[in-house]
Amino acid sequence: MLDINQFLNDVKEQPAVLKGIGDYYAKDGAQMLRRLRRVNPRQIVCSGMGSSFYAAMRASYWLWAHRLPALPVNSSDLLHHGNALLDANTWLLLISQSGESAETIAVANNAYRKCSIIGITNQLDSSLAQLSDLAFPMLAGNEFVTASKTYMASVAVALLVCSSLLGIQDTILADINKVADKINMRIQSDSQWQIQQLADLLNRHERVFIVGRGPWTATAKQAALTAKEYVRIPAEAMEAGMFRHGPLEILDERAILIAFASDRPTESLIKKLAQQARSLGTIVTLIVDGEVVPGINAQAYSDKVSNECLANLIDLYPLQAACARAKILCGGDESFRAISKVTSTE
Repeated sequence: MLDINQFLNDVKEQPAVLKGIGDYYAKDGAQMLRRLRRVNPRQIVCSGMGSSFYAAMRASYWLWAHRLPALPVNSSDLLHHGNALLDANTWLLLISQSGESAETIAVANNAYRKCSIIGITNQLDSSLAQLSDLAFPMLAGNEFVTASKTYMASVAVALLVCSSLLGIQDTILADINKVADKINMRIQSDSQWQIQQLADLLNRHERVFIVGRGPWTATAKQAALTAKEYVRIPAEAMEAGMFRHGPLEILDERAILIAFASDRPTESLIKKLAQQARSLGTIVTLIVDGEVVPGINAQAYSDKVSNECLANLIDLYPLQAACARAKILCGGDESFRAISKVTSTE
């Protein structure tokens, strides 16, 4: 049986993990990043499973913003339905914390010598590292429960890898350090009572919906996965625009809607959805710049991290912390029941 505080301890280590990534890739890992400047793929396929796939989604959003062709495809679909995408002109970015996820390793074996494979893993002696043309360490340290620091590390390293294509990794390194500082500030802040309130809401409501737009969609999916896997409560994540196309009908007083509202271009759209949800009797909570804001009157801060794919890592922290507290409230240990830390079978 694992210590009930292990997940929260991992969450609190995230700023140090991000700082360590920044230090390593500014020094020892810088040469590996520079090698990517010689890569000129026709397309980039970003893949993984679970949390690793959500990190791959973030990488794709960043590549789109820089007019680079990217396809986020989970490794299961890529293995069974997307093999035709992989050719000599394709750059395959594979993310697996363990480096042994069944579908991801099957994709790597299938793509070996067919296209360039860039692997990101926490285990450099893993199958993924051995099959990759270049293997980048995520440097997250040991993690035995639901993904937290390995997820943030996956995102940070994936964005460093992608930014190296354009030779702008120094900007990403600066943003990684800024994100680490901001998360640490949230951990040390006096707003823990708001996180406790969110934990209470998670435990009291039978319908939990988490929405965001753009890169915040990946944040919503990771938050919902944490709620399901760690707290064992049903939570559904969705792109906020898609939520209007049907799911809005399910909202009532039995539901809670958690919406990420840090993205300035779509902030008004998120608040419009939040206002309509409130009119249906649903409790609405906004996450803005890493803070829990009950209601719909929050404003995004001006002092923001320039890279939005990194900035929304700050918004993930309060939901991680709320899930940790919700777990304590509902009881039970942190051990897995139906799964394992490494999914080694399809």
